[in-house]
Amino acid sequence: FVSLGQILTHMQTSIRELTEGLEYEKNKLQKEDWIKTNYTNIFNKLQGINSNEKLADTLLSELTPAIKSPLAVFYLREDILKVEGEGLSTDLLLVSSYAYKKRKGLSNRYKLGEGIIGQCARERKIIQINKIPNDYLFIESGLGEGKPQSILALPIMLEDEIMGVLEMATLIEFTDESYKLLEQVAQNVGIIIAGIAS
Repeated sequence: FVSLGQILTHMQTSIRELTEGLEYEKNKLQKEDWIKTNYTNIFNKLQGINSNEKLADTLLSELTPAIKSPLAVFYLREDILKVEGEGLSTDLLLVSSYAYKKRKGLSNRYKLGEGIIGQCARERKIIQINKIPNDYLFIESGLGEGKPQSILALPIMLEDEIMGVLEMATLIEFTDESYKLLEQVAQNVGIIIAGIAS
């Protein structure tokens, strides 16, 4: 024999579980929509660009606010940047930056395997660093400066070929949505770079 109280308790539990399930699906769809919308906006701005410098500047200007990254640098292979000429290396050269202040002792050029930029290019994998040391890097504004919480180096590829590396810093850790957006962007920027080079 089931009492009325037990029936009501069961109904309340069922309604709560249904509501939680609907809320989860709603949040999931909103996150997917955020990724698609930002990806589309970024690539619409990149259409028709015919220089790697302009591509890098536009990409950083659009991508950094989207993922709330107030600091970013973009490196490309030297032989891609300077298509004509002999003896060009596959070193990665700084092409563009977003709110980056040059610091003494840091290079604008990296060989494969050298530093985080070069290692990201060699491994062709994302490298993420959390718990940044206090004196490692500062994000500056006219009002002050803060220490980043997370740095991410992202390889820019065309099939199996490394084209460049994008490195970004955030004052908060990268969200799953930001991470997915960055992966999608990285998968397709290499195509645009190859088009410009050809």
